[in-house]
Amino acid sequence: NVKSVVDKGSGKEALGAVTVETTRGISFFGSIVILFNNMVGAGMLALPVVFQQAGLIPTILLLSAFCCFTALSATMLCEAIDILHQARAMYPRIRHSFDEETQFEFSHLVRFFYGDFWYSLCQVAYILSLQSINMASIIVCAQGVDNLIVSLFGHSQAFEFYPE
Repeated sequence: NVKSVVDKGSGKEALGAVTVETTRGISFFGSIVILFNNMVGAGMLALPVVFQQAGLIPTILLLSAFCCFTALSATMLCEAIDILHQARAMYPRIRHSFDEETQFEFSHLVRFFYGDFWYSLCQVAYILSLQSINMASIIVCAQGVDNLIVSLFGHSQAFEFYPE
């Protein structure tokens, strides 16, 4: 058996002569990339059309407004997570129910402030939103491949189903 020694300051764990980096979660850059991907997602491909149809000034103004709303929402979410951390330190019942958790997410906040029913509903809504993003991404990719086939061969073949 190799005994592991943990250096609390660096987050590194030494196993014999091998040093293993032990980090939980994702890096700051990784969280920025995931956040940008979730904010923009499949809508990135529609931005040129929006700029063309709505114009430069209204599109930039609306994107800036939504950016401000997103920043305010993120700030409020961070404040709520801070409240949850403070409540966990103050009340033993809360500390026991979240004892294993060192990092909290949105679903933890819903369970803490609204209860188990809304937590379950929030999870279902989250799963449905992920599925809708997946379907939109599949449709965008299929349209891109179809456009590629049309540009290479001049035409494309497909099946069409109409309800009667």
